[in-house]
Amino acid sequence: MRVAVVGAGIVGLSIAFELSKSDTDVVVFERNRRVGRGATAAALGGITPQSESLCRGPLRHIATWSAELYGSYIDEICIASGLDIPVVSSGQLQVALSDAEFNALVAGILPVWAAEGFTTHALNRAETLDREPLLGPKVAGSLLLPIEIALEPAQLVDGLLACLNRRAQVSIHSGTWVVDVLSDERSATVIISDGSRWPFDIVVLASGLATRQLSPLVAPKLYGMRGQAMEMKTGSAGYVLNHHIYAANGGHGRSAYLVPRSDGRVAMGVTYEPHKEVRGTIESDIRAMIDGCSDVCPAVRSWQEIRRWSGIRPASVDGRPFIGPLGEFGRTIVCAGHQGLGVTLAPISAHLVRTLCDLVPLGDLSRVGERERLAFTVCSPSRDVG
Repeated sequence: MRVAVVGAGIVGLSIAFELSKSDTDVVVFERNRRVGRGATAAALGGITPQSESLCRGPLRHIATWSAELYGSYIDEICIASGLDIPVVSSGQLQVALSDAEFNALVAGILPVWAAEGFTTHALNRAETLDREPLLGPKVAGSLLLPIEIALEPAQLVDGLLACLNRRAQVSIHSGTWVVDVLSDERSATVIISDGSRWPFDIVVLASGLATRQLSPLVAPKLYGMRGQAMEMKTGSAGYVLNHHIYAANGGHGRSAYLVPRSDGRVAMGVTYEPHKEVRGTIESDIRAMIDGCSDVCPAVRSWQEIRRWSGIRPASVDGRPFIGPLGEFGRTIVCAGHQGLGVTLAPISAHLVRTLCDLVPLGDLSRVGERERLAFTVCSPSRDVG
């Protein structure tokens, strides 16, 4: 079988990696000169199946399933690439900056998570500071979410790229703009900007917002959501924080999120600005980001800014990605609209796309497991998004 994957972000590369485990010939098209330069490059790297609000509805079982896959997913990439991908495996701390906020977390959200099967630990102020000595005097307590790991997306992209470059049946064409995809009952054809046509058995659209130009069905259901973030140098030679840390009320009217890197850097953010597709950062937003994060971790004030950036997330109207076949022939598959969950959902997205590829040309979903059928229903490209 010969499959094209359009888009080389974390989702597209994960799909190519999954398909390459078989004897499938995989061709990846990426319009940027470098892979992983779209929304993936702007991601902070938290895997958040429990804390992300989008995962508390129909996506919950899919996000949890993806988290279950993450350990083997990372191990396979490290073994196949020969690279190390450091992981913050201690979990996420959700920090409260007042007694009232901490009590609300314990009385409100903790029972909800327990009912959903998540293991969550309530830590008082002393227990929180014992785990994270750099947190400040405003911290009243926290919730520890062990399932929520974190990593650096760029390192994951490097690992995936190294794996794919080692496999003879995979080719990657960067700087190549796909302008159209045509399909019939026998094949699917990729048309690139120079007019050339590339025939395949299946084409997978993992192209983020660019999917709007390639799928009339999905186009009106996707929009851009800008996110601004920054990275700080701490002076540490290793992880300066033991967890990735989130505060819904980080002070100064802004949530605070800090994700440590293995070499001492810390990524901080992040804004969610729907229907804003203009890149660039805004000074007042960066200042509010620093203020909010320093309320949680006062050491932020002494850290040195390395860089700041913005990215455009591919968001869907109802907050769920689109994963499924397009058209009557099933030879074009879409996997887009992950919003801020591209890193979180990469393993399960790859699994679901491979499942669909194994069904072509029949497309009979009765042949798949119950978990897959539910996932395809939740993420159906033809669903009514209201």
